[in-house]
Amino acid sequence: MWKRLPYPLLLASASPRRRELLELVGLPFKVVPPPPEAEPPCHLGAGLGALEALEALQPLAQGTRELSENELRLGVGKPVYAQAGPGSNLTLRLYEPGEAPFLAQVVQAVQDSAQAKAQGVVSLWKGEEVLVLGADTVVVCGRTVLGKPHSAEEARRMLRALSGRWHHVATGAALYATATGQWRRACALTAVKFRFLAEEEIEAYVQTGHPLDKAGAYGIQELGSLLVEKIDGCYFNVVGLPLTVVRSLVQSVE
Repeated sequence: MWKRLPYPLLLASASPRRRELLELVGLPFKVVPPPPEAEPPCHLGAGLGALEALEALQPLAQGTRELSENELRLGVGKPVYAQAGPGSNLTLRLYEPGEAPFLAQVVQAVQDSAQAKAQGVVSLWKGEEVLVLGADTVVVCGRTVLGKPHSAEEARRMLRALSGRWHHVATGAALYATATGQWRRACALTAVKFRFLAEEEIEAYVQTGHPLDKAGAYGIQELGSLLVEKIDGCYFNVVGLPLTVVRSLVQSVE
C-alpha cells in the first residue's frame, strides 16, 4: 500500500492521535515535535467575538436547504477548490454562499500552519536526509474557527453552537524532502453534523474533561462520537490526520 520511502519520515507533531494513525497503517516514522514558536494557531474568525458570533447564529429551521454539489463545484465552492493542493480530499456542506470564501482562507491557512510546523523541525535537523511531515487541524463553523477551549464554560458554548449543525474539520498537511528542498502540500475537509444536544448532555460531556484539549471541544474517536449524527468525507481527518492525503504526498516523492 505504501511504496518504499526513499528517506526516513519524521512526524512534526506531538499529537498522540496522529502517531496512532500512522502506526495503524504501518508507515515507519519517528516523532520529532516542532518547537512551540513553529506552531502558529489559525486566527481566522477566532479571537475576541468568535464565540459571540457563533451564538448569534439562529437555530437551523426544519428543511433548511444545503447548497447542492453542482452549486458548490461550479460556482460557490470554486474559491475552496482553488486553494487545495493535488491529492486534497474535500467535502463541502454549506448553507449560504458567504461561507465559501472564508473556508477557502482556512484551507490556505491550515496548509501554511502545517508547513510552519514542518519547517520548525527542518530548521533544527542536523542528521541524515529525511522527509518531514507537518499537519494542522481546525474546526470551522460558519465563519468562525474553533480552537481548543480555554475553560469548561468555553467548551459548553462551543458545543451549544455546534448542536444540530453541519460544520467542517480542516486539516492541512505539508511534506518536505531535505534532499531536494521540495515542499508538497494538500488538505482535507470533512463535514460533520452534530445531533441536537440537550443541555444536560453537554454538561455531562464537559464534566468528563475530554473537550478541553480538542479543537471544537470534541473528539470523534472517543465519547464525542455520541454527539455526531453523521459525517461526509474522511473520518481520519476528523481524528487528526487524513491518511489518503498523507499517502498522496508520500507517494509523490521521487
